[in-house]
Amino acid sequence: MTIDSRELRNALGLFTTGVTLMTTTSKNGDVIAMTANSFSSLSLQPPLVLWSIDLNSSIFEIFNSADRFAVNVLAIDQRDMADTFARSKNDQSELLKRFDIGDYGSPVLSGSRAVLECEVAAKYIVGDHQILIGKVLGYEVDSTVAPLVFASGKYHELGPQIS
Repeated sequence: MTIDSRELRNALGLFTTGVTLMTTTSKNGDVIAMTANSFSSLSLQPPLVLWSIDLNSSIFEIFNSADRFAVNVLAIDQRDMADTFARSKNDQSELLKRFDIGDYGSPVLSGSRAVLECEVAAKYIVGDHQILIGKVLGYEVDSTVAPLVFASGKYHELGPQIS
Protein backbone atom coordinates (compact mmCIF):
# COMPACT_ATOMS: atom_id res chain seq x y z
CA MET A 1 0.00 0.00 0.00
CA THR A 2 1.27 3.44 -0.91
CA ILE A 3 0.76 6.01 1.82
CA ASP A 4 -0.39 9.43 0.63
CA SER A 5 1.00 12.04 3.06
CA ARG A 6 -2.02 14.36 2.79
CA GLU A 7 -4.51 11.54 3.32
CA LEU A 8 -2.50 10.23 6.27
CA ARG A 9 -2.42 13.70 7.80
CA ASN A 10 -6.21 13.92 7.42
CA ALA A 11 -6.64 10.50 9.04
CA LEU A 12 -4.36 11.43 11.95
CA GLY A 13 -6.26 14.71 12.31
CA LEU A 14 -9.36 12.76 13.30
CA PHE A 15 -7.74 12.14 16.67
CA THR A 16 -8.89 14.97 18.94
CA THR A 17 -6.09 16.62 20.90
CA GLY A 18 -5.54 19.44 23.28
CA VAL A 19 -3.67 22.48 22.01
CA THR A 20 -0.40 23.56 23.59
CA LEU A 21 2.16 26.29 23.21
CA MET A 22 5.66 24.97 23.64
CA THR A 23 7.96 27.73 24.88
CA THR A 24 11.62 28.27 25.57
CA THR A 25 14.12 31.10 25.41
CA SER A 26 16.78 31.65 22.78
CA LYS A 27 20.45 32.08 23.67
CA ASN A 28 19.92 35.87 23.75
CA GLY A 29 16.87 35.58 26.04
CA ASP A 30 14.07 36.02 23.49
CA VAL A 31 10.82 34.17 24.15
CA ILE A 32 10.23 31.47 21.54
CA ALA A 33 6.82 29.81 21.18
CA MET A 34 5.14 27.38 18.84
CA THR A 35 1.73 25.75 18.74
CA ALA A 36 1.84 21.97 19.06
CA ASN A 37 -0.65 19.18 19.48
CA SER A 38 2.01 16.46 19.55
CA PHE A 39 2.21 16.71 23.35
CA SER A 40 1.69 13.61 25.49
CA SER A 41 2.27 12.42 29.02
CA LEU A 42 4.91 9.70 29.23
CA SER A 43 5.58 8.71 32.85
CA LEU A 44 4.54 9.62 36.39
CA GLN A 45 7.64 8.13 38.07
CA PRO A 46 9.78 9.90 37.03
CA PRO A 47 7.48 12.71 35.83
CA LEU A 48 8.06 12.82 32.06
CA VAL A 49 6.24 14.33 29.08
CA LEU A 50 7.04 14.37 25.38
CA TRP A 51 6.37 16.33 22.23
CA SER A 52 7.84 16.55 18.76
CA ILE A 53 9.08 19.27 16.44
CA ASP A 54 9.58 19.15 12.68
CA LEU A 55 13.27 19.09 11.74
CA ASN A 56 12.53 21.76 9.12
CA SER A 57 10.89 24.16 11.57
CA SER A 58 12.39 27.64 11.50
CA ILE A 59 12.86 27.41 15.29
CA PHE A 60 14.07 23.81 15.44
CA GLU A 61 17.66 24.78 16.34
CA ILE A 62 16.47 26.96 19.22
CA PHE A 63 14.46 24.14 20.79
CA ASN A 64 17.21 21.64 19.95
CA SER A 65 19.79 23.65 21.91
CA ALA A 66 17.49 24.53 24.82
CA ASP A 67 17.96 22.90 28.22
CA ARG A 68 14.40 23.70 29.32
CA PHE A 69 10.96 24.26 27.88
CA ALA A 70 7.41 24.80 29.09
CA VAL A 71 4.18 23.21 27.98
CA ASN A 72 1.31 25.71 28.11
CA VAL A 73 -1.99 23.84 27.79
CA LEU A 74 -4.26 26.40 26.18
CA ALA A 75 -7.69 27.43 27.39
CA ILE A 76 -10.55 28.02 24.99
CA ASP A 77 -10.11 31.81 25.15
CA GLN A 78 -6.46 31.54 24.01
CA ARG A 79 -7.22 30.62 20.40
CA ASP A 80 -5.46 33.77 19.21
CA MET A 81 -2.25 32.45 20.75
CA ALA A 82 -2.68 29.07 19.04
CA ASP A 83 -3.33 30.71 15.66
CA THR A 84 -0.46 33.17 15.91
CA PHE A 85 2.19 30.67 16.98
CA ALA A 86 1.06 27.97 14.54
CA ARG A 87 3.09 29.69 11.81
CA SER A 88 6.42 31.46 12.22
CA LYS A 89 5.51 34.03 9.55
CA ASN A 90 2.74 35.58 11.69
CA ASP A 91 3.48 38.80 13.58
CA GLN A 92 4.09 37.53 17.11
CA SER A 93 5.56 40.67 18.70
CA GLU A 94 2.50 41.84 20.67
CA LEU A 95 1.55 38.38 21.92
CA LEU A 96 5.10 37.65 23.08
CA LYS A 97 4.57 40.36 25.70
CA ARG A 98 1.97 38.14 27.44
CA PHE A 99 4.57 35.67 28.66
CA ASP A 100 6.19 35.72 32.09
CA ILE A 101 9.24 33.75 33.15
CA GLY A 102 8.25 30.81 35.34
CA ASP A 103 9.88 29.49 38.48
CA TYR A 104 12.23 27.29 36.44
CA GLY A 105 13.19 29.83 33.80
CA SER A 106 10.84 29.01 30.93
CA PRO A 107 8.29 31.40 29.40
CA VAL A 108 4.83 30.69 30.79
CA LEU A 109 1.44 32.00 29.71
CA SER A 110 -0.96 33.02 32.46
CA GLY A 111 -4.55 32.04 31.88
CA SER A 112 -3.52 28.65 30.52
CA ARG A 113 -5.35 25.55 31.69
CA ALA A 114 -2.03 24.07 32.80
CA VAL A 115 1.65 24.96 32.58
CA LEU A 116 4.40 22.38 33.00
CA GLU A 117 8.00 23.56 33.23
CA CYS A 118 10.46 20.91 32.09
CA GLU A 119 14.13 20.22 31.67
CA VAL A 120 15.16 18.28 28.60
CA ALA A 121 15.77 14.65 29.58
CA ALA A 122 16.28 13.13 26.10
CA LYS A 123 15.98 13.88 22.39
CA TYR A 124 15.48 11.44 19.53
CA ILE A 125 15.30 12.06 15.81
CA VAL A 126 12.66 9.81 14.29
CA GLY A 127 11.55 10.31 10.70
CA ASP A 128 11.14 14.00 9.95
CA HIS A 129 10.70 15.05 13.60
CA GLN A 130 12.66 15.24 16.81
CA ILE A 131 10.99 13.90 19.94
CA LEU A 132 11.82 15.90 23.06
CA ILE A 133 11.29 14.25 26.41
CA GLY A 134 11.05 16.60 29.35
CA LYS A 135 11.30 15.95 33.06
CA VAL A 136 8.60 17.98 34.78
CA LEU A 137 10.17 20.33 37.33
CA GLY A 138 6.99 22.09 38.36
CA TYR A 139 3.46 22.79 37.20
CA GLU A 140 0.40 24.96 37.74
CA VAL A 141 -3.19 24.04 36.94
CA ASP A 142 -6.41 26.02 36.48
CA SER A 143 -9.14 23.46 35.89
CA THR A 144 -11.82 26.16 36.01
CA VAL A 145 -11.10 27.23 32.41
CA ALA A 146 -12.32 25.17 29.45
CA PRO A 147 -9.70 23.55 27.21
CA LEU A 148 -9.04 24.44 23.59
CA VAL A 149 -9.20 21.24 21.53
CA PHE A 150 -8.37 20.46 17.90
CA ALA A 151 -9.78 17.87 15.50
CA SER A 152 -10.19 17.56 11.73
CA GLY A 153 -8.24 20.77 11.15
CA LYS A 154 -10.50 22.93 13.33
CA TYR A 155 -10.75 24.14 16.92
CA HIS A 156 -13.58 22.80 19.07
CA GLU A 157 -14.92 23.09 22.57
CA LEU A 158 -15.84 20.10 24.66
CA GLY A 159 -19.48 19.21 25.04
CA PRO A 160 -21.20 18.12 28.22
CA GLN A 161 -19.53 15.44 30.27
CA ILE A 162 -20.97 11.98 29.75
CA SER A 163 -21.39 9.46 32.52
